[in-house]
Amino acid sequence: MSSVTGKVDLSSVNEGVTDLLNRLTVERAVALSAIDAMSGRVVDIKGKSQDIENIVELLPVSPIKSIQRGVKTLSGATSTATISAVNTSKAMLSISGGPDAGASGVRDAIPTAQLTSGTEISFRRGTTGGNAVISWEVIEYV
Repeated sequence: MSSVTGKVDLSSVNEGVTDLLNRLTVERAVALSAIDAMSGRVVDIKGKSQDIENIVELLPVSPIKSIQRGVKTLSGATSTATISAVNTSKAMLSISGGPDAGASGVRDAIPTAQLTSGTEISFRRGTTGGNAVISWEVIEYV
């Protein structure tokens, strides 16, 4: 077995360690600067998010929740139509349609409709002659 004898130049080791510490200090400063920059962006984004929320609150909100429309051909005295569920206490039904050719009087001629449940419209007319074509619309409010 052989052994190495001699002097080690500590000044070059010290210079290497000092150089390494200096580079680490610079890298640390760069990293901290990047973190600070990102923190500023996060705060800026949060501020913009709040601005957007404030603007959205100022936008008008429609009182209408849903609108459903359809056409029903009434060949008999009564009929029904199925609709998507609505809250009947917040819904309004409108109909339009002319008298049918087989009507003998106002009561027979003018069809009526009623929102009988949250999912059904009932149509009625006083006669069974001819066809009555009824356009309907259900508006549900918020």
